[in-house]
Amino acid sequence: MKIKSYLLFTILYILALSVFANPPQTQDTIQAMHFKSIACDDSGEHCMGLSHNPEKEYSLMLYRTDNAGENWDKLDLNPYFRIGSDQMLDGFAGMGIACDQYLQNCLMGVTIAHGQAYVFYGTKDGGQTWKGTIIWNEPTQTLKPSYIVQLACNPSTGSKCHMLTNTNDIYTLQITESDPATELYKLNLAMHPMFSR
Repeated sequence: MKIKSYLLFTILYILALSVFANPPQTQDTIQAMHFKSIACDDSGEHCMGLSHNPEKEYSLMLYRTDNAGENWDKLDLNPYFRIGSDQMLDGFAGMGIACDQYLQNCLMGVTIAHGQAYVFYGTKDGGQTWKGTIIWNEPTQTLKPSYIVQLACNPSTGSKCHMLTNTNDIYTLQITESDPATELYKLNLAMHPMFSR
């Protein structure tokens, strides 16, 4: 009888500890994260949220939830978010994140320098590591100063994506393999106009 009581007490203690150790975050806490865009897997349980603190010039942050949004944990991405980090990112900068249906292959896009350029980051391991690249609006290109409104990627592979801007332009974004020996942090991404008004 004592053994059964002890086992029951232990089980209840473990359950209570898990509940109080990781309580659901309040709506105010989640709003304070300043989410600009989220992407989820097919189940809706696992999501990543792209965020920016409007009080800082460049403070790109990424959060992840594995319990349908009850708790969001900030991912440590300092080693990867290097490209474009010296450029101005204001609080109204357009940004987005899109992933495949498994939340493994993802692409993030961030508008910098008042719509003069875009920084893109890609991951193939669910956000553990990232590679980046920057694309400037040069006169020889057909790109216009604009802000990212939405990103959408192929749900099966996540390798081919489309970007909508506030100027109603749509771009095709094609990700290709890079050499891990020489391009450790560089994302190979080609950007082409798909539709313009």
